[in-house]
Amino acid sequence: MRKEDKSPADKQKIWKKFISRMADSSGDVCILPSFLFRSLISRVPNKQQSWEDLLIVVSRAKEFPLEDPSFVFDTNFQYVPDKQNAWNSLYKLTRDKKASVRIIAAYSLGNLFSLAPDKEKAWKNLHKLANSEDVYARIGGAKSIGSAFRDISNKQEAWNDLHKLTNDQEAVVRANAINSLDPVFPYISDKQEAWRNIHKFLNESDFRVKYCAVNFLNSDAVVPTFISVPDNQQIWEDLVKIAVKEEGFIKFNASRALTGLYPYLPDKKQGWKDLHELTNSKNYLVRREVVYSLKVAFEHLEDKTQIWEDLHRLANDEDKFVRSTAADFLKTIAGY
Repeated sequence: MRKEDKSPADKQKIWKKFISRMADSSGDVCILPSFLFRSLISRVPNKQQSWEDLLIVVSRAKEFPLEDPSFVFDTNFQYVPDKQNAWNSLYKLTRDKKASVRIIAAYSLGNLFSLAPDKEKAWKNLHKLANSEDVYARIGGAKSIGSAFRDISNKQEAWNDLHKLTNDQEAVVRANAINSLDPVFPYISDKQEAWRNIHKFLNESDFRVKYCAVNFLNSDAVVPTFISVPDNQQIWEDLVKIAVKEEGFIKFNASRALTGLYPYLPDKKQGWKDLHELTNSKNYLVRREVVYSLKVAFEHLEDKTQIWEDLHRLANDEDKFVRSTAADFLKTIAGY
């Protein structure tokens, strides 16, 4: 027989016990998966009280009990009766003495923007974050503008703020602003302005900025506009240089970006030569991505002999994934 659900009073008691533990800054914190936390908070009868409890936890806890703190307020906000008051209290946390609290609050403002009752006021809040003297507020502002951009009425002002943040004096702010370009890009009327900075980002000395710029070039929303870039050959060369000289996953991500951008490259013959060189990379992750690039290049080049030879060589690669992928592609294109 199925057990009956606990009464509202019992559920509230369980929530209170959980909150009291998490608000105790001296206690050990057990990090919960976000989906378990969402499940727990969705069952609390008094949503207004649970919202106020969360504000206390975030302010007091030594470490917040979620694997992904950016979602801390999301589930609760949609059920809170007084959303304007809830929004105001969340914005107040962006001025908290703890940097981690300020960032969590700012991130949440962006996630919840579509539910804000007064979006004009909500946008002014995000605008203030983006132009704050506090570096952590600007980090949160960059993230929030990206998350909320679709629902912001004054998109030009929002874009101006985000563009300004991509040139912030702090590298961590620039990195977060670049990360926010992906959801914003489809709504930008003058995309050339965004592209003009990509070359600079790809050559930044700060690894975080460079990494985020490479990831931006892997976006499905960005790739088709590559053909309109005044000097897209230069950006292609930047990616090739990163795939050759950098270490770690940025090599892999740069190689992946080449696959998506190749069809829009004006000098496809030179592009293929670059890919040919990368087939000899010592990094197996790069070779894995180059296999896909060769398949794309094969469809665009008249002389397919060298690509065919490259694929045959990769079909005998020491990496199992490279071997199998190259062999599958050879079978697919055998009819050419």
